[in-house]
Amino acid sequence: MNRQQGTKRALVRGAPRSVPPASDRERGVALAAALILLVTVTLLGLAAIRGTTMQERLAGNSFDRERAFQAAESALRIAEDRVRDEANSFDFGIEGTDCTRPDVDCLDDPTRDPRLADQWTTVPRGAGPRHFPAASDEARPQYLVQKIACPAGLGGSATVTGRDTSRDQDRSDFHQLASTGRCYRATARGLDPSRPENAARARVVVQSELRR
Repeated sequence: MNRQQGTKRALVRGAPRSVPPASDRERGVALAAALILLVTVTLLGLAAIRGTTMQERLAGNSFDRERAFQAAESALRIAEDRVRDEANSFDFGIEGTDCTRPDVDCLDDPTRDPRLADQWTTVPRGAGPRHFPAASDEARPQYLVQKIACPAGLGGSATVTGRDTSRDQDRSDFHQLASTGRCYRATARGLDPSRPENAARARVVVQSELRR
């Protein structure tokens, strides 16, 4: 009696396991393939979105640089006009504005001179003479005029140099000047960098030397 029970138990333990039908295996493979395809499509979509966002950002930066450059150019022309018409209206008694004094050390780039941080003139907003049609107050350009010692050969023309600080590039052109008189340096920038609204915007600085 015991021997028969032992035999039955052995037969039960040795019974073959059931194999899932072929249809179940096919469904598993199809599910795995679908998941892989879904992940691939998702990654491609994310890459396309990132590329589009980068292109829009680059286009926006380029437009912002061009707008800042035009604003700086406009402010430079206003500064030059004021030097030609009313040079005596500038206050050169402030340290850093009269570079002809031997005891004054002036930087070539006055935007980096902390002594002149509050001496920049902001161009009025509007469409009239010596105004700039800025869309907002923070988009108005600024300029600064300094008295300088006349460089050798300055007369008849002057090189106008500018630096786009966002791209680290220079530019230059020429303007007719008087052959005698005092010399001045006009520097203009496309915006006021001290305003929080301009912290992430392109900064363009242009500069000219002229004799009056």
